[in-house]
Amino acid sequence: MELYAAIRRDARAGKSARAIQREYRVSWTTVHKALGSAWPAERKHYPERGSKIDEYREVIDGWLRADLTAPRKQRHTAKRIFDRLREEHQAEVSYSRVD
Repeated sequence: MELYAAIRRDARAGKSARAIQREYRVSWTTVHKALGSAWPAERKHYPERGSKIDEYREVIDGWLRADLTAPRKQRHTAKRIFDRLREEHQAEVSYSRVD
């Protein structure tokens, strides 16, 4: 809001839109929006969306629970979980989602 007020004040003082853009380091759309309205527009709220790995969470949790009793060297790593998901469930997930 302070930025919008400053832009409107400078525009009333006779500064050009280009000078205001340079001074406040904003785009021309911001300057025009500030001149059109004293209040910034409310931001869009996008709906939450799930991850591709969400449908396999129970399977992965089961593997990790079983690992609690397994010897340390036989526990699942992120790479092994990724490989099992691809092989056993034909999951189309990326490694970065598993990691």
